[in-house]
Amino acid sequence: MIALIASALLGLYVFVPYIVFHRLSSLFIRLNKSQRTKTEEVVAGIIVAGLPFVATSFLFWIGAIGGCFPGQKTSDNHIVFDAVYSDHYFTDHEPAVWDALNRVYKRQADFLFWNYIFLLLEAAAFILLTRYYSRLRRYRIYAWFASHVLLPGSF
Repeated sequence: MIALIASALLGLYVFVPYIVFHRLSSLFIRLNKSQRTKTEEVVAGIIVAGLPFVATSFLFWIGAIGGCFPGQKTSDNHIVFDAVYSDHYFTDHEPAVWDALNRVYKRQADFLFWNYIFLLLEAAAFILLTRYYSRLRRYRIYAWFASHVLLPGSF
């Protein structure tokens, strides 16, 4: 059960954001890229998904979004993990587990919502920065950023 949950979370937090970013960007920009290995695809997904994830995590941590006390988050996560790990714990604490699961679900849905909002902003920034490359390339900082970060395989 834990492996199934971990796989679902990995997909929602890494693979789906990468697919959304790539598909959205490819609507506006044609990228000349070489064939990547599966490992390179996973690394690219982690990098693309990393910036919105860090931004969302930071805003949740400072309390700007999310709206729940950290102690409650921790105890809810412990209750849900213990219930997933042990059927005996689940049957002994069933009402508490369902309450904690509901709160964890709402927090995860809120986190994913904001994570995808920041992902769309990241994609929009990428599209704009590549779309206006010809105007911005005369700036030294942008030229370095474009050649090393934005479009590293194109130069």
